[in-house]
Amino acid sequence: MGREVADATLQVLFETPYLIKTVIYFKWGILDDPDDNKFSDCGFAVNADYLVTHDKGFGKLKEWKFPRLAVIDAKQFSELLEG
Repeated sequence: MGREVADATLQVLFETPYLIKTVIYFKWGILDDPDDNKFSDCGFAVNADYLVTHDKGFGKLKEWKFPRLAVIDAKQFSELLEG
């Protein structure tokens, strides 16, 4: 990706009014891949409706009863946005 693209992406994210910066106080550690847990932990912390991914490793969250975090792919998310 490159440093310039990463810096530009972060700048856009930090300037958007839709960004919610949060601190994760509890780490669930549900997923088999430890590197993926940060995404589910963040989703739980902000009470997100959806976690959008194509990574099959997040399928384990579909079985998780509490807390709930719906896992959908980009196509499903796009369909939700279209209404």
